[in-house]
Amino acid sequence: MSESKKEKAKGFLEKNIPIPPHFYAQVDDDDALIASKSVILPFTLALQILQIIAVVVFFTIYSLPMSNIVTTRIEPDWDYRKDEGWNCTPLAADYLYNTRFNYDTCRELYSEPSTTTVLEKEHAGGVKYWRYYPFLNIVDMGIALPSEYINDKETDPASQTPLAQGIFNPMKELNSCGDTGLGDNTEQDAFATAYTEWDIPQSVDTSQPGGPPSTCTITQAEAIEMYKAYNLAVDPCYYGKTNSPYSCQHEASKPILERLSLAYANGLLVYTLISAAVVQVFFANSKKKKEEELKSMQSSGKTVAHASIEENTV
Repeated sequence: MSESKKEKAKGFLEKNIPIPPHFYAQVDDDDALIASKSVILPFTLALQILQIIAVVVFFTIYSLPMSNIVTTRIEPDWDYRKDEGWNCTPLAADYLYNTRFNYDTCRELYSEPSTTTVLEKEHAGGVKYWRYYPFLNIVDMGIALPSEYINDKETDPASQTPLAQGIFNPMKELNSCGDTGLGDNTEQDAFATAYTEWDIPQSVDTSQPGGPPSTCTITQAEAIEMYKAYNLAVDPCYYGKTNSPYSCQHEASKPILERLSLAYANGLLVYTLISAAVVQVFFANSKKKKEEELKSMQSSGKTVAHASIEENTV
């Protein structure tokens, strides 16, 4: 049959589905197929559908966050290109809480002063205080004094004094003892620049010079209000802005053409491997018989040709 007639005789699947080379015994010829087309063509169609599925699966995988491109750099600023999606984390733990929380993580994790976060604490000698735990059940430390905030805002000690007083003096109005919980202004300034916790004493000495001893009690409710005012005056997560340097990361999806290219390459690999495996598992005997048949035909052809040549010679 001529090539043009063969082409016209082909069905839809034969015209539109290329048969992989694995299904041929030796050469890319219909006569060298290792099985009939009624078997080969459905297998080929199934393999191509599997390839399409593989491409879709791999494209989905390359579109997931785990496949994002991650860029890392060291920066001095806590909010480096934050509006572009960069996330910066301190390289070293902070001075008090011993954590590497960045500013945003701190804001998410800290708890407001309440009856569950402002608890009684007993110091050495049996002296009782109120302690505010901003990271209750995460870090067993009380709220830090505003040392980081004051030292960042003012480097001159003379300017730090009124800044500290502006933070603590309003606390006097929030308890019946009229006390800041830090003593006189001199002690207040020293405490404000110390890197330690701020605890409020339950009992305050209100004795006057030459008068009888007297004390006043700061209740839990009053301590809670004092800590709330403190959080408004000093951002409890301010230390996250000054704990430099920062490791800044940015995640971005791979370009769509790159994802398509990788997905197609992997899908083609799956197609090739499975088609080769199918031949080895299901058509090994057929392929071997077809190869032997072709060799036999080639050998017979050579013998006939040789005999013809000898006859012509005689």
